[in-house]
Amino acid sequence: MNIVIPLFDRFEPLGAIGPYEILAYVPGATVRFVTAEPGLVQDVLGSMAVYVPTRCSEVASCDVPLAPGGGGFRTMVGDPAFLDRVRRIHTGTRFTTSVRTGSPRDTALFPLWVTADSASSW
Repeated sequence: MNIVIPLFDRFEPLGAIGPYEILAYVPGATVRFVTAEPGLVQDVLGSMAVYVPTRCSEVASCDVPLAPGGGGFRTMVGDPAFLDRVRRIHTGTRFTTSVRTGSPRDTALFPLWVTADSASSW
């Protein structure tokens, strides 16, 4: 299972690192972080920088995209290119999920989660 977590400046550590740690232990799972441009991505607290070598644009598909929350999430979903990539990838995912302020009820990604399959679980 290919799991992708996009990171952005001011990401919430618990919303990204927590799921990473749990999902990385799933047998057969590969979890990776991606970002707009490779390099260090700073958390919302300013105390954790994560080196992310992979661009979002390099992800052609994945089984599970997971959107973490944090102060910079609104900026990320305000980027039309990012939204287009997420929408394209979403068509082939097993699950599209989020954490905290990455929640679909709170973002421009809301239409991705409102499908016949997902709406019944709310």
